Formats: sequence, structure tokens, C-alpha cells
Amino acid sequence: MRECQKVASVFGMETVTRDQAADRDQRIAAAVAGFTTTQVSKALKVIAENRIKTTEFDREYVVVGSQGDHYLCAEDACECPNGRRFGINARCYHMAAVRLYTTAMAA
Repeated sequence: MRECQKVASVFGMETVTRDQAADRDQRIAAAVAGFTTTQVSKALKVIAENRIKTTEFDREYVVVGSQGDHYLCAEDACECPNGRRFGINARCYHMAAVRLYTTAMAA
């Protein structure tokens, strides 16, 4: 659950009880289920560098990629090359970043 601790520190999700920590870790783990450790690490970097921007639409975000490209992204879809290539089966770090972001914002 190292990723959970990293997410918690990025968002300042400090907890005071074990139950709160367990609940937080469960929500974070569910958000990134199916993503690789590398994708989660890249997603955390996106979040830490404030590269997720809100849009006028609910649950859609613009994620700035590692090369400065901007991708319209949601929890289950992304306009990055990987997202366009694999469609609903895509799993990119942009999506992982959005999932982590929305999970933290809902807390």
C-alpha cells in the first residue's frame, strides 16, 4: 500500500485513526485497480505537478502529459494515443491520475 501513502501525502489526506486510514487506502486501491505501479507513479507526478485542469463539464478534465500535450480525460476514457488506440480497454496514466484526483476530492 505504498501508493496509498504517496497519494495521501500528495493530497494532504492525513488521518487520525486506523479505521480512517483503512477506508482511505481502500478507496485509493479501488481507484487504481488495473493500473501498473509505473502508471500510478506517473499519475502521482501529474497530480503533484498540478497538471490536471477542470473543464466546464462534470467529471471531464484536461490532463497535461509528460511532453506538454493536453488530453481530455475522464475516469474511464482518455484522448491520448493509447486511449484512442485501445478505446474502452485503455489504461493510461492520465486516467489513473483522474481517478486518484476524483477520489481525493470526494474525501
